[in-house]
This record gives sequence, C-alpha cells and structure tokens, in this order.
Amino acid sequence: MSWLGSRWRRVGVVVASLVAVFGIVGALAIPAAVRWGLETVASRELGRTVRLDDVSANPYTLRVTLKGLSIEGQPGESAPLLTLREASINASIASLVRLAPVLEAVTVDGLTVNIVRLDPQRFSFSDIVDRLQAKPKSDEPARFSLNNIEVRDSAVNFDDRVTGSRHALSDIRIGIPFMANLPVHVETTVQPALAGRINGTPFELKGETLPFHESLESSVALKLDAFDIPRYLALSPVQPNFEVPAGKLNADLRVTFRQAVAATKDRPAQAAQTLVSGTFEVTGFALSAPAGATAAPLVAWKSVRVSIEELEPLQRRLVLSDVVVDEASVTVVRDRQGSLNWLRFAQQPVDASNGAAPTSDRKPAAAPPAPFAVTLKHAAVRDSRVRYVDESVGRFEQDVINLQAEASALTTARPDQGKVKLSADIKDNGSISLDGDLGLAPLAGRLKYAGRGVRLVAVARYLANVLNGTLDGTSDVDGVVEVGQADAGL
Repeated sequence: MSWLGSRWRRVGVVVASLVAVFGIVGALAIPAAVRWGLETVASRELGRTVRLDDVSANPYTLRVTLKGLSIEGQPGESAPLLTLREASINASIASLVRLAPVLEAVTVDGLTVNIVRLDPQRFSFSDIVDRLQAKPKSDEPARFSLNNIEVRDSAVNFDDRVTGSRHALSDIRIGIPFMANLPVHVETTVQPALAGRINGTPFELKGETLPFHESLESSVALKLDAFDIPRYLALSPVQPNFEVPAGKLNADLRVTFRQAVAATKDRPAQAAQTLVSGTFEVTGFALSAPAGATAAPLVAWKSVRVSIEELEPLQRRLVLSDVVVDEASVTVVRDRQGSLNWLRFAQQPVDASNGAAPTSDRKPAAAPPAPFAVTLKHAAVRDSRVRYVDESVGRFEQDVINLQAEASALTTARPDQGKVKLSADIKDNGSISLDGDLGLAPLAGRLKYAGRGVRLVAVARYLANVLNGTLDGTSDVDGVVEVGQADAGL
C-alpha cells in the first residue's frame, strides 16, 4: 500500500505542476500575445497607433481583461478616435472545437468614440474604411458565437464641421443576448436593451422575455416615425453615386433572440436564432443617378410597405409576408451606345473617386457570399408607370401607365413556382397583360401574353434594318412567353 500511495502522490505532484505551469505560462503568454496583436498588428492594419495600458488573463476561466485601450485620431486631431476604459472577454473551450470564436460573455465599460465630419462624405475614420476595403475579402463567411454582450457608460461625440454643429450620444447602455451563426449552446443572462441620452435627452428601449419558454425568448421593439432619409444619407461615410432628394421611413420592427434548445426524443435540437420581424414603409421617395449635375430620375413612389415575417440576417434567410408598392414611377433609358441607365447605376452605386485608389497589384476579389434565401408570400404593385426612352434608334419614348401587378409564393429557397399577374396600358398605344407561373431558383416559367390594340408604328423603327417601307395599324396578339435560364443567360 505504501508503494501505491507513493505512486499516486507522484502523479498528483506531476498534475499539480502541470496545472501550475499552464497557469503561469497562460497568464504571461496570453497578455503578451494580445498586446502584440493590438499594438503591432492592429496599428499596422488600421494605419493608426493603438495603445494598451494593461492586459491580464486567467487561463483557467479563459477570461481576458483589457484596460486603457486607445486608437489615435487623424493627424492634427488632438482627441483620439476611440478610448476604452475596460473590457472583459470570457471565451469558451468550444472555440477550440469549432475553430472559431465562441465567447460566453463580452463586457465593454467606458467606450468613447470621437467622430469628426470633415467633408460631406469624409469622416475622421474614412481612411481606416478605405484601408480595410482595399484588402482582399475572404471566400469563407466568418463563423462566430458572441453571447451576453453588454456595453456600459459609453459615449459617441460627433463634431460636424460641415454644418458647424456638435452632437453627443452619452450614457449609452446596450444589452445583446447573443449574435451567432454557429450552433453552440451558451446560457444567456443579458436582456436586450438600448438606453442613453441624445444631446441630453434620455431614451430607452426595454426588452421582454418569455421566462417559461424553452428558448427563453427575448425581444426588443424598434419604432421610427417619419425618419428623414436625405438628411441622414448625407452623413454616410461612403459617397453615393446617386441622389435621394426626398423620402421618409416609418418602421415598427421587433428583434427577437432565441437561445439554442437541446434535442429531445420528440424534437431535434434547435440552434440559437436572431430574428427581425415587423413592418417598414418608405413614403414620398425619389432617387436620381448619377450624383451631380447630370443626375436623372430613376425611380420614385408614393409608398412602399414591406411586412417582414422573419429575417434571420446571420443565416441569410428572409421571409416577406407582403410587399405593396403604390404609385411608383420608373424611368428606363437606353443611350446611343445601347447602355441602360439601371445597369450603369447597379455597376457603380458608390462614387469610387472618394474611396481608396485602385491598385494594379490588388488581389482578385473574393467570391461573393451565398445569396439570401428569400420567400415572398404576396406582393402587389398598384397604379404605377414606366417611362422608356431609347436613344439608340433616334429618340423613341413610350409611357407604360396604369401598371397593376400581383405575385404570390415566389421563393429562391426551393425550385417551386409561384403565380404572377400583370396588366398595363401603353399610353396611346393599346394594352398588354401577362399571367402565369414563375420560379426564381432556377429562373423558369410559363406566362400567357395578351396585347390589345398595340400600334405597329411603335416597333417600326426597330425593324428598319429588315423592313424597307412603312408600317402602321394595330394588332391583337395572344401567346405564351417561356422563361428559362441557360449557362449564357436567359
């Protein structure tokens, strides 16, 4: 027995020594690695000096605490861009299993951000944005699980030198139960919340929790009333290559957090979810492009109302229960070279002249992320119009008026087909209608077409190369439009 006892004592001494060495090495190595990552790597990547007063780590609880973090402001600015009194991060051992960050708690205390607006679309952090945008993007989406996120006693100071005004968002308190796209179960204790003061005026959004629900579902409501889109678009850090002279946003949204639920014999496991639901409406909206003296109308509408049944942004899933467009006006222009104004807008919605300068040695762009899986249960377009101008055949103009459309059961999540119905009058030139089935993934469908009283003179100029003569009269046409997608396009 003495031999056995002596052996176990030696084993105990070895285990205790290993635990002690692990603690000592971790307490020294982790802070050194964090300091190097922030003061050396982050400084290089941001193009600004990053300083850290103190960092400590407890390798047994996987807790790291930062104190006195700062990021310097632009040259000539006395105030730093960012300061942080203290932050603590509790990692999970699941990070090693998932090979991705899994944090059980993140607490930020005393964060202060100082923003200076230097020009209409240039801010004191714009150079950082330019540097980060110039870097190649990863092909793989980031995977993470951040839980129990709390921000306390923080502030954002905004110095608008364009208008000569100052604004302060102070006493900020934020609670986020989790943000995750990894199926990891972590107990959450933080309730959704947002509170603070805007220029001294307090505001507060409180969350609600269903304590007896399996997932301890909690949610917070967000309401906006007559939010002025042009006013706040002018504060964008990116210079848009379009103009929005008018538009108001009303929103009544709810953000819901559901914890992961373990599997039972009657039900499979359910991953954690962050969901957005509710409605928003944009009224009196107008958009022109490109920005500047040559801006021309693209689209305007009286009202667009969207009802969101479920938006799961981290899982790239969207279900819309209803979309209603009232009195929209769309302008389509084909120039003399055959280029469409909408394609030019889509190719360059942002003014590249104010961003990072392109470089010849930049790596190829990464593959785009997977598209959202979108389901549209119902949509309607009422009393709308399309103005078509074609300068490639002289100057051809045609207005499509009294446009009415309806769609249902459209989705990109499955190869199902929904219903589409459209009717419109061609101003002083008859009417057209489409009615049938259409699928989006892949794009395919079969639609019945009917044209009544369509004047042939409208298409005569498109047949000038093959028709030596004049063409006039009206036509009534019935047919079927087959829609399909091939490797080379439609």
